[in-house]
Amino acid sequence: MKVGDLVKNTRPSLGIPKGTTGLIIDKQKSATADYYVYEIQWLGRRMSHSRRLERDLEVINESR
Repeated sequence: MKVGDLVKNTRPSLGIPKGTTGLIIDKQKSATADYYVYEIQWLGRRMSHSRRLERDLEVINESR
């Protein structure tokens, strides 16, 4: 997964239901562990963004 990919949320959370579509706007490696945290701008939500782990996302369309 990389910045610009279109993704779908696979795990519901507060305010972001399962199946919500979003765009990856940032990717950061964890300082203490070997994984990435993705900043997602959720589509159809006014000014809504959140951070998710790769296991909570499914790529719909990859950017080039």
